[in-house]
Amino acid sequence: MPKMQSDNEVYTARKVYLGPPGFTLPFQWTYAQVGFTAGTTLSAGWLAGVVMNLPGWFVSCVMGATIFASSLIFKFIDAEWRIRDVLRTVLTDWRSITPARAQRTTEVRTTHIQISEGGRR
Repeated sequence: MPKMQSDNEVYTARKVYLGPPGFTLPFQWTYAQVGFTAGTTLSAGWLAGVVMNLPGWFVSCVMGATIFASSLIFKFIDAEWRIRDVLRTVLTDWRSITPARAQRTTEVRTTHIQISEGGRR
């Protein structure tokens, strides 16, 4: 049976930010990733630098970690999985991970086997 083809290629296209005019970036980020990374990096830098009054080297490490985290998050985001779905999954599934249980072995024992003809005893 042939697979049904959807006609929403316009909405599933990967819109990539190539860089400012006259300069092409050496990496490809989508417009959503540029906005998400800028927002989280600036807010994390402001939180670490102004609110928590941490030293400058630590603020830059925090900002670098947010850039790294956003690149990891956006590996799972495409036209089918939106960013809010991925973040909701991450925030809800970390609680449901349970440690591996010890393997239970199944043991079957019989003490009496009776075979009768015709299904009667």
